[in-house]
Amino acid sequence: SQICINLKGGYKCECSRGYQMDLATGVCKAVGKEPCLIFTNRRDIRKIGLERKEYIQLVEQLRNTVALDADIAE
Repeated sequence: SQICINLKGGYKCECSRGYQMDLATGVCKAVGKEPCLIFTNRRDIRKIGLERKEYIQLVEQLRNTVALDADIAE
């Protein structure tokens, strides 16, 4: 879902603003910090990186935490 332009005998693809083309794969990837997922297992609030799979406990020893809300600023 990025930008591809038909040319005579081929095509040229570019990435939207905020993305950069990986020259090895031709895939547009977001520029900036690694995306992550923040979640709870009722006792802890944890974070896992979606690229490197780094797993971190952010807050420990909670009681029955079942939902999270976040306001992430750029």
